[in-house]
This record gives sequence, C-alpha cells and structure tokens, in this order.
Amino acid sequence: MKVLIISADQFEDSELLVPYYRLREEGWEVDLASLKPGKIRGKRGYEVEATLSVEEVKPEEYRALVIPGGKAPAKLRESEAVLRLVRTFFEQGKPIAAICHGPQVLISAGLLSGRQATCYRSVKEELEACGAAYKDQEVVVDGPIVTSRQPSDLPAFMRALLAKLKGLEERPGAVTFQGQPLTLLGPELQVGAKAPDFTVVDTELKPVTLKDAAGKIKVFSVTPSLDTPVCDLQARRFNQEAANFSEEVVVWNLSMDLPFAIARFCTQAGLERVKALSDYKEASFGRAYGLLIKELRLLTRAVLILDAEDTIRYLEIVPEITQEPDYEKALTALRELKSSK
Repeated sequence: MKVLIISADQFEDSELLVPYYRLREEGWEVDLASLKPGKIRGKRGYEVEATLSVEEVKPEEYRALVIPGGKAPAKLRESEAVLRLVRTFFEQGKPIAAICHGPQVLISAGLLSGRQATCYRSVKEELEACGAAYKDQEVVVDGPIVTSRQPSDLPAFMRALLAKLKGLEERPGAVTFQGQPLTLLGPELQVGAKAPDFTVVDTELKPVTLKDAAGKIKVFSVTPSLDTPVCDLQARRFNQEAANFSEEVVVWNLSMDLPFAIARFCTQAGLERVKALSDYKEASFGRAYGLLIKELRLLTRAVLILDAEDTIRYLEIVPEITQEPDYEKALTALRELKSSK
C-alpha cells in the first residue's frame, strides 16, 4: 500500500524529507504530488520530483496523506483540486498528517472545526478562528487527523502517523469483558468511510481479501472465538439469516481462531451460508478495522455492513463483548441498503 505526500515550491525541507524516507524505511511506497508534475524546491534549496499532479491522484490507492509545512501550504490551499482531494481522504477515514503550516490546508478544506489540533505558532489564531481547539504540544491526534507544530516535532509526528498506519493506536476502555475495560488497537472507523483492505485466511489456509467479494454487499460478523457460547450463537444466527439473502450479499465470520478449529466448528454447526475466516496470522483485519483487543489478542464482537463499493454502511461494536449484537438493527440496515440500490 502507498502513502501520498502533497506539497509545492517553498516547502519546509525536513518536513517533507523526513516523512518520505521514514515511510520508505518502514516498507511503504511513497508518491509525491504537487499542483503539476515536475521538480519542486524547498525553502533551503532541496529539490524533489513530484511524479503526479493533484488531479491525477486516485485516493483509493493510498492509505494516508501527509502535508508538510513551509510556504507550500499557502499555495496548495488555493487549489480546489487539493481541497477536494483532502476531503476525500477524510471522508474515507484515512489518516491525514499535517505539520507546521500544513494545517492551513485542513482549515481551508473545512476539516478542523470542532477538533483539537496544533500548528506553527503564526497559524494559531487562524486555527482557532475556524473553530478548532489549539493545543501547544508536539503532536495532537484527533480521529484520523495528526498535527504537529514544527520540524523539532518530527519524531513525535512520525510516531503518531506510523502508529495509525500499523494499526497500533490505542483506544483504552473502548469495550468491556465482564465489566472490565479493554483496549482496542487500530483506528476508530466511521459509517461512510471507505473500508480498508486486509488479508485473512480460509479453512484451507488460502488468503482472502476484500477483492474476493468485489461488487457484492458484505456482512462481517466479528467474533472473539467460535468456541464460546455467544460467538456460537452469533455465527449460527447469521447463517440462518443468510439463507434469506440474495446472491448479491456475502456473509463472512471473522475471528482469531485457528483455521483448523474453524473448519471443525463449521462442520459441527452446519455453517453453509457463512464463510468463516481466520485473522490469526497478522491480525490484519483487526488492526485495519480497529477491532483487535490489546490484552487478549482476540477480535472484539462487532457487525459491519459494506456496500458493493466497499463503503461502510453499518457498524456496531458491542460495548460488552459477552453480549450478542443487535441482529434486528443490522438486518434492517441491510434491507435498507439493498432497497436503495
């Protein structure tokens, strides 16, 4: 997967170069886009090649967006194409990291009102005027948005961005187990966001990704372990309901159970309409969807519904994982989605 950096002439050199090379060190492919393709020059004379114009960018190809500071954001914020692109990343729930003067672009895109953020000191009044709460600290994370003040904040800025990219951000107390608070790892996805891709395995250890259900409505029944009574009930209920679904709908059960245990359960329970999948190898699904329990390395109980274009249309994270999800609410959302096609 790739990360996009957008900038223009007079960028703050270190704020572009440090993210560019740190991300590459971590194995990410990084593209640089500007108002037009070609060389752009930093404030201190360093030149880099922008291989894309902003209008050529396909947001679905990228996992996150980085906006360095300097004088470049003042030019970027004047471009409607730039603002449109930034809003698209935000609507898809993807991380947006802006440092120094970079938050000016977010202000112009209308993304900071009601949020906490930081920026270079000369941008503080403008940030507050747009309705944001200014925080004088090295990094501020609010939902998908990461902001920092200046080059000396780059270590904290990159730690926060990489935590998002790796699904390592923590949400303490997001769910409970028998009343005890637990921490979820990964982003807090929202309805309307583009669903991130992931790789899990089936009972034959073959990889499965979103593309395996391309063009279909997807119901994800997420369970901690099929060996427990509540998870057993949840899987059987969706299998029963799936008998009434048309071919345009697929139902996947996702858990951290080993594929062999899942295969045994499917045989014993007679699961024929639900495809049971395992996230045991890399917790790829759990990290990408913010459903991995830190203390247990299990998936928390949840139900998601994705439309044929992989946009999240329904999401329930069950607050107490020993309880069942709201089946009727999920089924109603599915019926409404099908009728709107």
